[in-house]
Amino acid sequence: MTPRDPALGLRILARLLAYPDAGLRGDLADLRAALAADEAIPAARRAELEALVATLANGDPLDSEAEYVRTFDQGRATSLHLFEHVHGDSRERGPAMIDLARTYEQAGLRLAPGELPDYLPAVLEFASTQPPREARAFLGEIAHLLNALFSALLQRGSAYACVLGALLELAGETAQAAPVAPDEPVERELGGTAGLRRLFLQRSGAGGRGAAGSLRRHRRFRPGKTWSGFSGSHSMNALDTFLFGLYPYICLSVFLLGSLIRFDRDQYTWKSDSSQLLRAGQLKLGSNLFHVGVLFLFGGHFAGMLTPHSLYSPFIDAGTKQVLAMAAGGIAGLLAFVGVTILLFRRLGDPRIRANSKTGDIAVLVLFWLQLVLGLASIPASAQHLDGGTMLVLAEWAQRIVTFRGGAAELVAGVGWIFKAHLVLGMSIFLIFPFTRLAHVWSGFGTVAYLVRPYQVVRSRRLNVPAGGPGRPGASV
Repeated sequence: MTPRDPALGLRILARLLAYPDAGLRGDLADLRAALAADEAIPAARRAELEALVATLANGDPLDSEAEYVRTFDQGRATSLHLFEHVHGDSRERGPAMIDLARTYEQAGLRLAPGELPDYLPAVLEFASTQPPREARAFLGEIAHLLNALFSALLQRGSAYACVLGALLELAGETAQAAPVAPDEPVERELGGTAGLRRLFLQRSGAGGRGAAGSLRRHRRFRPGKTWSGFSGSHSMNALDTFLFGLYPYICLSVFLLGSLIRFDRDQYTWKSDSSQLLRAGQLKLGSNLFHVGVLFLFGGHFAGMLTPHSLYSPFIDAGTKQVLAMAAGGIAGLLAFVGVTILLFRRLGDPRIRANSKTGDIAVLVLFWLQLVLGLASIPASAQHLDGGTMLVLAEWAQRIVTFRGGAAELVAGVGWIFKAHLVLGMSIFLIFPFTRLAHVWSGFGTVAYLVRPYQVVRSRRLNVPAGGPGRPGASV
């Protein structure tokens, strides 16, 4: 007998593993109907799944949500993030996340904001877009992970155990309870994170049914109601879409065109407007600290954000790179922060300097002060996850922006607010760049031309003057 297509069953199970919010509760009637129509899942297991649907439909919503959090968000043994079971908090996890996200994208799928690629419901939807044989083989190769989850849920007496049991049976495996050490990574046959990534890459190139249009047709139980973790038709938060999808291009356009127009029309305003003549005190220390720190930070951000992970991964892993960036960036950030604080105090505290300051002069210093505060504050936030995952997400966002690839806003929608604020303020500095004294920075980069310019011919007043001096007969004047 030919095995039935598991695609619908995989999408049903993916939805049942989602957080039981109002959206899921609104889909339960359609889930029940889909379960009744799907013959790929054995009848006995379908009965258990229908009981789970009934529990979610009839139970108190707050109790259901609390139970879900207790089950899946408190402890690694029952985590729905597969890399938790492969390598825990290993530094390899961050690069693996990026690779999986790219694999989904190549298959025509995009993750919803805040969704991680190794989230089991997302993995199941990806598998549902593959041909039946490939989908079953894929599930079979991660069966030991699914069985570890099944066993942990069974030991806890969770009703969600039937979902994992159904997954194993769709893969042609038998769900068997096995002892699983709590919060221990399960590596075994996959050979760690790299092995799991390899499975995804192999499956994505296997001629699957993963076109975005195909997925959008099957992702809904009701017309107009999205239930998937993927965002092929997901309605992005409007603010995120603007700030991280459109605003970067507005800032870059104003930065480049504004600088060009100012250089063409107002060359005499292209200067640093130094206030050294008014008061030299504190300027030397503050300016040197600020410029050294900011130039180091600019170079580090430029290289770190725009260098593809594949170029440096043979030499350094993402976690180590993040630690180095935190240490070096922290030192440079402190230097720049002390410097800009001195400069701001000097400009606001000296009546003569303040009277001769433009609004833009003060605004620039205030923006840099706030940006450095945010950057330094992001270091403790980064220390909470040293696998390099967030760093890689932010780098991928920047690379998509400069290469005009889609999906950039969705990538950063789920990162912490402090990183978002740091990005927005940094882009805003580029936005005001052409209208302030910052334009003189272009001249600094222009000095590179001195390395290739022709030699200057310099005439000396002492040229051809004999050793005895001009008073001697025959001496040149």
